[in-house]
Amino acid sequence: MGYCVFTVIFRDGSRQAYITGNAVDFIEYPKRLNAADIVDIKMHTGRHDPDVRQGPKYYWCIYDGVEGAS
Repeated sequence: MGYCVFTVIFRDGSRQAYITGNAVDFIEYPKRLNAADIVDIKMHTGRHDPDVRQGPKYYWCIYDGVEGAS
């Protein structure tokens, strides 16, 4: 079981560290910031940041088709 740790740097100079599972699709942004405010991402940094955020919970859905469909 792996994980990703990274720090997002925003246009206003603020930073936010994240720890997520291996599937990283979304993060929760600090208030008043969004994806357009990102200027850099530092991979493998932020693990010990006191304000590190967890990524959103995600769920696997295994689907292989509809029974009886041809």
